[in-house]
Amino acid sequence: MLRQVVLELPGDNPFQQLASTAGVQLELEFCRTFNSTAMTLLFELAGESEQLKLFLSELRKSNGVKYVYESEVTPSRMLALVVMEKPVPCSASLDSPVICLQCPFSSRETPPTWKLLVRRSEDLREILRKLEKAGRRAMVKEISDVSQQEELTDRQKAILSIAVSMGYFDFPRKVSLTALSRAVGVKPSTLSEILRNAERKVLESQVQNGNGPGLKHTIPPIVLDQGSH
Repeated sequence: MLRQVVLELPGDNPFQQLASTAGVQLELEFCRTFNSTAMTLLFELAGESEQLKLFLSELRKSNGVKYVYESEVTPSRMLALVVMEKPVPCSASLDSPVICLQCPFSSRETPPTWKLLVRRSEDLREILRKLEKAGRRAMVKEISDVSQQEELTDRQKAILSIAVSMGYFDFPRKVSLTALSRAVGVKPSTLSEILRNAERKVLESQVQNGNGPGLKHTIPPIVLDQGSH
């Protein structure tokens, strides 16, 4: 049976700490393996122009950060693509049969928390062993049944966020499905399915609870036009 596990990690959250110092709000939207030693992280940043510049300048100096590419969405909002050495939580979880539900880099708690979907107790113990071996002795803060309410995955949130910022849901659309697929690095057919599934979850949450599942944007109930690629 699947269990939702919340781990409390020792130490500071370097990204949130840097964001707090610069006066910037930061959310990790998406992550993927870059190569055997590095990860790609997509952050959404919100703040004043000078604050964002300060954050990006300091981010580039951070330990383990190799490259930072930014894209301005609005004068007060940016997307930052960061390529860096694999953080300890990523190294511990990527080769394990667990699913990351909420990244510790998005946590504003002190110490940061990490939410995982775990099937077996042994899988959880393996994660804890890997963290301890890397010098991060985590504590199990909470174990619970999986929520019946289906939430958006980090990938769906990231793609929806980019789709909204690029005007995919505007009328008329400012970007086609094909152009959006190039921007997010997903085939048009796969992207169409991801968007349909994400919209279904948003709509189901709206009907059941009267509000959306934590998205920062209001996404209208659009039915995708499969012909406009």
